[in-house]
Amino acid sequence: MDAGLDLLGLAPVLGDAGRAAKTIKAVQKVSSILSPLFITFGLGAAASSVDKAIKSEKFTVQDWSNLAAGFQALTNAGVLGKKR
Repeated sequence: MDAGLDLLGLAPVLGDAGRAAKTIKAVQKVSSILSPLFITFGLGAAASSVDKAIKSEKFTVQDWSNLAAGFQALTNAGVLGKKR
């Protein structure tokens, strides 16, 4: 589940399209794990944003925020990475 920690640096600087594209590709690769986790933890907005990544729909600032909040919640719960 360390893949989630790699994704915690989600909020790309606006205008850094290359990093944003890499992040979306990473989310797409682990989407089969992320969506169920987000749903299990009641993070429907984050799961919805993962679905947008899968469908290659346009990502908004809110989607980035949803994903970041989802990863933070999973990390705090001890599901991803090391709990600090």
